[in-house]
Amino acid sequence: MGIVLAVMLVGSAGVVWSVARSDRCAGVPFRSARFGYCVRPPEGWRAEPADGGTVDRFWLPDAAAVIHVQAVETVGRSLDDVAAEVRSLEEGTGYEVGDPASIRVGGELALWWEARATSPLGDAIRVRDVVVVVDELAWRVRFADDEAAFDEHIGAFETFLRSWRFA
Repeated sequence: MGIVLAVMLVGSAGVVWSVARSDRCAGVPFRSARFGYCVRPPEGWRAEPADGGTVDRFWLPDAAAVIHVQAVETVGRSLDDVAAEVRSLEEGTGYEVGDPASIRVGGELALWWEARATSPLGDAIRVRDVVVVVDELAWRVRFADDEAAFDEHIGAFETFLRSWRFA
């Protein structure tokens, strides 16, 4: 009886440890079932899952600051390939794109850069794009804000990225 109970307890502990270890998103407030990640939105920001749409959206009420998250299949394309494609698309739509640099997102190597443009209304827009590729999926995480408020809100985006986990 004592041996059976001991085996049951050890087996149960192993199952609990395995389940806790496999749920990387436990305790994280936002989980994107569509795009396979979870994150802690910045304090005071709102979140809207894609739910059939093309992006998860996080925004700061009463400000222009917004974060968009997209994911697409990248069969056969590397991080450098995907980043070059995104940068080319931005340049094609009138953005002045800066040089890429490395960062880690969810423990994975990613590339980031900043870009600037002027809206049709004459407003200066500044963005920071981050691209990460894992298991033939690419995530594009874009923070956009008006130029005047960018430096004030970029810290919230950096905190957002530090909380990122792949589900």
